[in-house]
Amino acid sequence: MKLGISNPRPISKERVRERDVFTNELHDALLRKTSKDFWKSWKSKFPSKVSNIINVDRLVDEIEIVKHFAAHFEPVCTPHNSVRNKELQSQYLVTRGNYLGDMFDVGLLRKLAMEMGTGKAAGMGGVTAEHLKNSHPIIFTILCKLFNQCLLIGWVSPAFSVSYTVPVPKGELLTKNDHQFNT
Repeated sequence: MKLGISNPRPISKERVRERDVFTNELHDALLRKTSKDFWKSWKSKFPSKVSNIINVDRLVDEIEIVKHFAAHFEPVCTPHNSVRNKELQSQYLVTRGNYLGDMFDVGLLRKLAMEMGTGKAAGMGGVTAEHLKNSHPIIFTILCKLFNQCLLIGWVSPAFSVSYTVPVPKGELLTKNDHQFNT
């Protein structure tokens, strides 16, 4: 006597199938979850296979990697000629003693640029705050040199003083004007 099962499967195969097969019911259940619960379920079905082991020249121990880096970079940072090294060091100390300091530094310019509001119109040069925020970090070094040179020689390009203003009607004013034209 058959029980209506045409091709019975062993229980172990059904368990594997249950874990590996995703049905529309699972899909619908995941869609109903909150974002946090969804990702918790997702990660339980698809565990991360990312390894956090760092491998540098087949070294995995952090202390050994540090020693390896030190041994590699030590010759690069060692002077070739000790006499020339002492000359350059004394020249640096004299120059440093006469150094008055710059008004602008790279960190300051970067900080100011990152604090600028976005969504504003570009200046005459077409540069926006978004351009500065998303450009390569070397832009702040270049601007720093430019601004400090301007201070040093006491000259600023007249193009820096050119601007324009675009009036933008706000809320009530726009509504009143529209009403006047519609009547």
